[in-house]
Amino acid sequence: MLLKNILKVWLPAALLLPAALQAQIMASYYVSPTGHDNNPGTEAQPFRSIQKARDVVRARTGAWTGDIYIWLRGGTYTLNSTLTFTEADAGKDGHYVAYQAYTGERPIISGGTVLSGWQAHGNGIYRAPCSAMSFRQLYVNGKKALRARTPNAGTFNRLVSWNTSGQTISIIAGELGNVQNLSNGKVEMIVQQYWAESIMRIASVAANGAYKNITVHSTERNIVFNRDWPQKSPDQAYHLENSLDFLDQPGEWYLDDNTSPHYLYYKPRPGENMATATVVAPNIDRLVQVKGADFDHHAHHLIFEGITFEHANWTRPSEQGNIGLQSQQFSVGNDRSDRPDAAFYIANAHHMRLTRNVFRNCGSTGLDIYISTNNIITEGNVFHDISGNGMQIGKFSEPDVPIATVYNPSNVKEYCEDHVVANNYVYTCGTDYYCANGIAAGYIRNTSIIHNEVTDLPYSGINSGWGWTFSTNAMRNNHIEYNHIYNVMRLLCDGGGIYTLSNQGPASTIQYNYIHNTVRSVWATTQYTPTYPVASIYLDQGSAGFTIDQNCVVNTIPKWEVNFNGTASYNTLGANPPHDAGIIANAGIQTAYQDIKLTDPMPPPPTPPTPPIPGSGLRLWLRADAPAGVIVKDINNRVNTWGDGSGYTNTAIQTIQTYQPLYVANAVNGQPTLRFDGADDRMDILSMAGSWPAFTFIMVIRPNGLADYNQSLGALGGWGQFLFHGSANGSIYCGTGVPGRLTAPAGTLTDAEAQMYTYTYPGTGATSKLYKNGTEVASGVLSQSPADWTGFLLGATSAATLQGDVPEIIIYNRVLSATECNQVEAYLQEKYGCMLFVPGGISMVGHGGIKVN
Repeated sequence: MLLKNILKVWLPAALLLPAALQAQIMASYYVSPTGHDNNPGTEAQPFRSIQKARDVVRARTGAWTGDIYIWLRGGTYTLNSTLTFTEADAGKDGHYVAYQAYTGERPIISGGTVLSGWQAHGNGIYRAPCSAMSFRQLYVNGKKALRARTPNAGTFNRLVSWNTSGQTISIIAGELGNVQNLSNGKVEMIVQQYWAESIMRIASVAANGAYKNITVHSTERNIVFNRDWPQKSPDQAYHLENSLDFLDQPGEWYLDDNTSPHYLYYKPRPGENMATATVVAPNIDRLVQVKGADFDHHAHHLIFEGITFEHANWTRPSEQGNIGLQSQQFSVGNDRSDRPDAAFYIANAHHMRLTRNVFRNCGSTGLDIYISTNNIITEGNVFHDISGNGMQIGKFSEPDVPIATVYNPSNVKEYCEDHVVANNYVYTCGTDYYCANGIAAGYIRNTSIIHNEVTDLPYSGINSGWGWTFSTNAMRNNHIEYNHIYNVMRLLCDGGGIYTLSNQGPASTIQYNYIHNTVRSVWATTQYTPTYPVASIYLDQGSAGFTIDQNCVVNTIPKWEVNFNGTASYNTLGANPPHDAGIIANAGIQTAYQDIKLTDPMPPPPTPPTPPIPGSGLRLWLRADAPAGVIVKDINNRVNTWGDGSGYTNTAIQTIQTYQPLYVANAVNGQPTLRFDGADDRMDILSMAGSWPAFTFIMVIRPNGLADYNQSLGALGGWGQFLFHGSANGSIYCGTGVPGRLTAPAGTLTDAEAQMYTYTYPGTGATSKLYKNGTEVASGVLSQSPADWTGFLLGATSAATLQGDVPEIIIYNRVLSATECNQVEAYLQEKYGCMLFVPGGISMVGHGGIKVN
């Protein structure tokens, strides 16, 4: 669809605003945090509260000849209750009521309470009273602090198993020590279940030898153990929150609400002085509500512009847990769900505009445009540091009907339709409720989500649809176009940059989007269950009626650039070029709104650090120093899962305990390793199958004894596909088959010494090469082309084993350039102390044919 065709959807809504944009201002009122509600509301004598200005406008009688503006001076307007607008507060005669930031100033509507009275408590921790407050977020000098947790931020543990009959969760005993407030039932266990998180309050813990069995509260237990999806699997990532015993890192906090008054504990970050720090806790769930009385009585013709909305609360998870389902909707039964609250809530409303606002530091969703709404433009806003969805729009499902019930109301006034979501900057959302989206749309119709920039999310960037059905429903003619989406799916799986559900035909489109860096998190893998996709564009169950064309997708697994879950025949797939300068240049926020990225003092998320090795073509990256949980081991340090860091989920697995290698810390140049016994230790990567017409294989190994056929790694089929193995005299055989292999001379492989091997296979008729520590030790044109791989093995059988330490393995599906090989080898040599290898003590040849005497 060309831009002019998008405007057929966009312009009717935009053109509904000429009075607000061009007509005379009929009246102006002024509000200031330093004003007084007994004032007349002039610029010189402003009101104190927004409520007062609203009430004055509400009381006006007679015809309107223009718009009415309420000018909000800069400063913070702290709310004690929700600021509400109804049909009584609507504009009249086609004119608007505008709540507008005073030129050059930034008004802030806050639901927070400033906390003071800090005193040193010991161990670098400070304490302050906080009345009878309850909250799940805390902000220090404008920055979100972290609720005390274990393990600390950036990593997770992995649970052992779910006991469905006994309805308990088993973890390794050492991961939950003696916690002093465990008995009050408020310590929480947060488990990542593929595409959602379950936040469960712990009711009791029972020792079970090397493990502990956790029983969660009945409210959460009755839901999570009785619903079918997402599955409950061994090795799912989890962490624990909300105990003073977990408070051990700067920036962490804990609220003790078992005392009167409640006490807040906080450990300052470097540079924070508790005598001068501004500490704010949220105190109101919903800051603003715009809601007409019913489907026939709407609030309408309202503008909100240039306002910051912050410090909204949401405490339901503290009181009932939160069993996430998808798009931050949460389960209230096996097949029932409900909707989270939002800082700014709209229902039964039409003809509104929200522009150039900032939604930040919100404890649930930022903005919610719900049922019976139409012609609302959300443009040029910033959404960031939000616990749930940046914004949600449309109906999802109600708690009194099954989630898959087809929603297609007979009353057309009920629809959520004719909306525009454009030029918004959405980042760092889903910080507490991981299954949230940047933009979450349910049952919408005739709606355009265009020119937004969405980034830094644990789950999908933009969601469109609900219901999991091919049946005709309320959705149709929706357009997701010209968006820039990147660095999403950073924690969960079974989602994508753009994710859809259900029939949205006819004439819905996904076009001209630029999507990149959607790579699977190491935490989104488990040992025993199917792995769900991480896609750039994902048309999941029931998706139909879409044209997917001219999207530029970069840095995503090729087979998951556009993923259909049984939906391909119901949609039209066009060309989606991987590198198109025009698509890239036109995607994202348009020039007129680029300045919004500079209007908010909170910095955008940092660009992920450059990895130490090239990313292009990377298909396997096994590291013994991977973050906790990527390597799954038992209490005896026997490894059953070695997670892949390439993003391709080529996980090495060994389920038989006697065959599992040993995890050893500080083994190779101070780095950890996996130690294979040379008898029957082995790990299998069955997912590494298919054609490998060219590849690069790199590994670091420290043998513990030399023997024929040991130090064996390669494709599952062995000779005929690819194999590397050593001999008793230190020679190495590496390549495709017995007549098609390279042979490094005796003495190449050395015992008890860390060494790095690089093998490059450029294809039939070209020269393959084997390097040790960057020095060429064998080369030749192989006479045999490799058959398709049927998997990859670390160690093979009792006759062909691995004996010693293997700390790192890297495989590419292409031949690296000389510069790239040098980059990888320099990284590994420094890391593991691999010494320069000079065959015969005379000379060496490195990458690119460079000879050194």
